[in-house]
Amino acid sequence: MVLFLVSMFFYGCSSKKNSNATSSRPPVPVSVATAEARDIPLAIGSIGKCISRQSIDIVAQISGEIKEIHMAQGEFVNEGDMLYTIDPRKYEATLARLEAEFTKAEAQLKLDELQLTRSKALVPDNYISQQQFETYETKVLQDRATLGQIEAQITQAKVDLEHCHITSPINGIIGKYFVDNGNVVGTTPRTVLANIQNVWYLYVDFSISENHLYDLKEYFAKENCLKVEVTNISNPEVTAIGKLKFINNSIDSSSGTIHLRATLKNIDIKFWPGQSVFVKLTLTTLKDAITVPTEAIKVHGNNKYYVFVAKPDNTAELRPISIGENFDNYTMVKDGLALGETVILKGNIMLGNGSQIIVMQQDKQH
Repeated sequence: MVLFLVSMFFYGCSSKKNSNATSSRPPVPVSVATAEARDIPLAIGSIGKCISRQSIDIVAQISGEIKEIHMAQGEFVNEGDMLYTIDPRKYEATLARLEAEFTKAEAQLKLDELQLTRSKALVPDNYISQQQFETYETKVLQDRATLGQIEAQITQAKVDLEHCHITSPINGIIGKYFVDNGNVVGTTPRTVLANIQNVWYLYVDFSISENHLYDLKEYFAKENCLKVEVTNISNPEVTAIGKLKFINNSIDSSSGTIHLRATLKNIDIKFWPGQSVFVKLTLTTLKDAITVPTEAIKVHGNNKYYVFVAKPDNTAELRPISIGENFDNYTMVKDGLALGETVILKGNIMLGNGSQIIVMQQDKQH
């Protein structure tokens, strides 16, 4: 009979017989709540992925055998910590040879400069020819060029020797070894030894429907920084707040979505690079919206919503409504309900339009 009465209400039909049957029933015990004003966030939900803001591949910049690995896989490392040692002996020998060549070239330059100085005084008296003097002059220039060339080679040799001792470029966590101790690595092909990721500062990448793009652009232009709440999928109590920083410059035509990126401080390491998370992007806050407890709202047919309103004469009125955002077990009512009206929470399964009620409990919103 109840379902029949509800259906008759939605289709605009009623009968005297049904009205009499409803009024003849005993009052239905109900609990109620008052429609109150609340600030409701206008938010969009999505699934996102955490990405490290700094993900560095550790690569060998010289060739040689790995002689020592200085850290454990999965270990926290600081910028400047020693990671790998590549056999330095070949590079030490190269540096020593070049330094010896430099000393030799430097001595030759001093000798030739002395010869040039002496010969310069002999030219006016024709003790040596001008051509001979110019030969001495050219020799000094060649010595200086040779010295400069060796000096550049020494600089390169020192850089190569430094590359034998690979240190961490950032603070982070080092991943698994890609190359074990004792292997010979090289620059061709490029050899990645390990990867380090900063876990304290993350990006959160996610996408929303292109249907939200107009509102997103409007509110992002006003605020220039929208709040993004990130929640652990397996443990909803683990949350953190980030900020929207980036809207992609095109829509993905294959999915009808647009890519967004938020920044997230992860100082207490609640989240991990590569982790999937729930994302809630708040566009704005709707001030003083009319809200009722979500449990008061019922659905009928094709997304048609209604509530039972407790009337002053202790009867129930079935009231069609349109709804908006949900927040903290409350739902915004856009139309169909006035501020301060009383809605029925429990007991409405036994109700029809015009049913007699008796209020057993008044629930309060907090």
